[in-house]
Amino acid sequence: GISTRGNNEAASVYHELLTGTLLRKYEAHGLAGVEVVRREDLDEVNHLGHGKNGRAMLKLVFDNVQQLMDVRMQIMDVVKRNQERETEDDFAVTMFQDSLNAVGLNGGTSKPEYLSDP
Repeated sequence: GISTRGNNEAASVYHELLTGTLLRKYEAHGLAGVEVVRREDLDEVNHLGHGKNGRAMLKLVFDNVQQLMDVRMQIMDVVKRNQERETEDDFAVTMFQDSLNAVGLNGGTSKPEYLSDP
């Protein structure tokens, strides 16, 4: 499922928006429905700390496994691109902060190694 976080009202609105978007985009590819379910994410460090009901997740329902696999591949491509973009954004922010530190605009006193003179 697709994990969602937030307070109850905001999470509910988010679930509705995400459900509508998923149905519009993938209904033609076999998505029969989207359900909100509660699950424990055992990969989380503190997976026992979310309460006994677990976190709200979206369960995507398909008529057959082939439809599931087709949509899964499309969604995984989007997730991969988003993760790459996030990594690039994090790197750009780090470079910017290091540059500010190097010229003394961010309270830093030393240049990062990649900006140091050889």
